Amino acid sequence: MHLVFCRWRLLKVRRYFADVLLRPFRFRTLALTMGLAGAIRPRINNRSHTLHQTFKDLLHQYKVETFHTEHGRQSVEEVTAECMAITEEILEDRFHYHFHKLPNADRAEIINMINNYVREAILPPVVEKLVRRQVLAEKRIDALLHLTEQMFEILAAERQAV
Repeated sequence: MHLVFCRWRLLKVRRYFADVLLRPFRFRTLALTMGLAGAIRPRINNRSHTLHQTFKDLLHQYKVETFHTEHGRQSVEEVTAECMAITEEILEDRFHYHFHKLPNADRAEIINMINNYVREAILPPVVEKLVRRQVLAEKRIDALLHLTEQMFEILAAERQAV
């Protein structure tokens, strides 16, 4: 009896959430089929519409710029060269470890072997991927800073016009 009640309750909850989540979609579909597309969007005056369109164009320009930075052939070559230079600089640094107690010769040899293997085989690709992510994040942040400056210039010009 309890199991049947739980299933019934679960179905009721699922129907409720499906109804709540799909209600805006159903209204939009109904409005479009009835020709009420203007009823969905509020009326916007001309000045705010042009400002909105300008911001939309700036955002699109930012997205295109970041896409070309990450995927364009020339920018990929530049980023790769920059990443390799930074990676080599990082790997040239020698990191030392200190023992609290002096190990015997066998243990020291094993530790040095592991250290050399990690430094030569495992560490370079990992560092290269980390550096690549860092360089691309810096380029995205520069593009975002450029976008923000453009938006502030447009807002300042709009404020002076009013």
